[in-house]
Amino acid sequence: MSQLEPQELALPSRTALPPEQKPSTASSSARLVAVPAQHVERIWPYVAAYVDAACKEAATLQTAEQIKAKILDRDMQLWAVRIDGKTVGAVVTEIYDTAAGKTCGVPIVGGDGLGEWLHLLSVIEAWAKAHGCVRSESVCRSGWERVLRRYGWEKKAITVARTL
Repeated sequence: MSQLEPQELALPSRTALPPEQKPSTASSSARLVAVPAQHVERIWPYVAAYVDAACKEAATLQTAEQIKAKILDRDMQLWAVRIDGKTVGAVVTEIYDTAAGKTCGVPIVGGDGLGEWLHLLSVIEAWAKAHGCVRSESVCRSGWERVLRRYGWEKKAITVARTL
C-alpha cells in the first residue's frame, strides 16, 4: 500500500524522446494529468469507460469499481489523458515492493488514439523514479508487447490461465 499521490510533472516533448521512441502520430497537445484522490469522484465519469474496458480486455482480475476504491484509498494512482481539452484516456499505477526493488505497476492503460499519447508513459516513469522505483511492469494482452517495445519495455514472463 503506497499511499502516494501523483504529482503533475513537466511533460517531455517529442524531441526529448530517443528516435526509436518517437511515435509518428504523437500529439503535441497531449497531456497526462495526475488526478489526486480527492478529485477522483469528479473525474471518474470521464475515465470510467476506459478503465472498465481495460479491465474487461486484459488479464486484470479486478473490476473498474475495485480499482476506483483502491485509487480513493490511495493504494493506486489515476492519470487522465487530455488532448485539446478532452479526456481521451486513463492510466492507473500502483507502487509496490518486489525482490527486484520498488516497482511501479501499470495495470490499466486505455483510451482513444493511443498513438497520440502513449509516449506520455515517460511522465509516469519519471514520477516512479522520484518515488524510488527501479522498474515498471505491466500484465497485459500479448499485443501490447509489440507496442511497448518501442518505448523500451521488454517481455519478462507470460501469464497463462484456465477457467475452472
